[in-house]
Amino acid sequence: PKTMILMVVAVGCGLGASFMTSRYLAQQSRQPAEEAKVTVLVAKQKVSPWVLIKEPEQYFELKEIPESAAPKRALKGFDEVRNQRLSKSLSEESYISQDDLLSKEQAGLSGSLKPGQRAIALKVTIDASVAGFVLPSSRVDVVSTLRNGDPVAQIILQDMEVLAVDNTATRDPSQPNIVGTTVTIAAKPEEVQRLALASSQGELRMVLRPLGDN
Repeated sequence: PKTMILMVVAVGCGLGASFMTSRYLAQQSRQPAEEAKVTVLVAKQKVSPWVLIKEPEQYFELKEIPESAAPKRALKGFDEVRNQRLSKSLSEESYISQDDLLSKEQAGLSGSLKPGQRAIALKVTIDASVAGFVLPSSRVDVVSTLRNGDPVAQIILQDMEVLAVDNTATRDPSQPNIVGTTVTIAAKPEEVQRLALASSQGELRMVLRPLGDN
């Protein structure tokens, strides 16, 4: 009888242990796997649009979040936003994505200007713009012709960059010339003054420079 009792107890313990083990494994299988996490940039403070972000560590910090919570095209490192500008303002704790960066199209003509440069538009005729062969990204000299008294012509500026012809700011390889009425060039403030004075006193002409001739 004692042996039978011990056998029954042993079998009962084994069945109980087996039941608890299977129940535990079933519960574990029903629990979702831990979601993968990613590191993204988050604003530490309000960031205004159009501000040049030279030191992104001043405005942003790295934060680890679940992958499902990360926005599409989220930026994941400081170098991705360094020397960039935002197209809209960001509030504190906001994520930043590639879509928040200011593109060249959004920046417009001002985005192609270098520090210290200004854009000035000059009225031209077809002969003053070299029959329309002065195109965006061309390099030109500017000749001023004065007709008051003795006619005088002189080159007042050299190696100037053309930003746009009329409202066309990019060069189309299939269009070898553009017959426009205005040419916009990049100039320093003192050069802008010289151009404004010369255009009020006489006629301005563009002289096309060869490629690479600086």
